[in-house]
Amino acid sequence: MLRYLQDVPTTQEPTGLEVAKSLSLDPNSSQFLMVLCEASSRLSKLARIAQSLEDTECSATQKRKLVDAVSKIMQFFSPMQQSAPLALSKANFLKSDEVLEIMWFSQVARKIMPLRRISDSNK
Repeated sequence: MLRYLQDVPTTQEPTGLEVAKSLSLDPNSSQFLMVLCEASSRLSKLARIAQSLEDTECSATQKRKLVDAVSKIMQFFSPMQQSAPLALSKANFLKSDEVLEIMWFSQVARKIMPLRRISDSNK
């Protein structure tokens, strides 16, 4: 999703409006709020996984960079940020280095906490 958001055309329109539009959602809908909450929740979980890593799995510097990147990107999804211009939000909170840091770590996280299979009845 982070890569997708980086590719959303940058405008001076409010972040929430542009992100919702790119996802074909109404920015005032509960679905859009759920997307923001879910993104923040997943990023929080990622930060907790990173903090729980042993030094053999990840260096202290890598761990700090990852936690910093997650906390920065989480700000993009905060309700207060949704009224700021998208150009400003992307410049401040969706920097390429931080997105790459999270993408790198997603490979490590999958080894530590593999994705669970969801049965058809639970979908």
